[in-house]
Amino acid sequence: MRRIAKNEVKWVKIEKDFTRIGIDGEEVKAMERRTIAKYFKFLLAKGLVNDMGDEFYYIEVLPANEATLIEYETLMKMMNTL
Repeated sequence: MRRIAKNEVKWVKIEKDFTRIGIDGEEVKAMERRTIAKYFKFLLAKGLVNDMGDEFYYIEVLPANEATLIEYETLMKMMNTL
């Protein structure tokens, strides 16, 4: 299992990772902090991220046949249309 320190899970900090500078020089946010929090809570509810009561969140390891990676551009188009 992979683990993430709970003090590293800051919505504003994660939002900055989803922010880029557009062609016109303006910041473009692929995902806002409220949306990130909503998805994180969803992952907790589904058991894909576990809170064992200590200072870490644990990411569930999925079998290779149940998980796939989606290319970033495809994922962004899916998020924008759904």
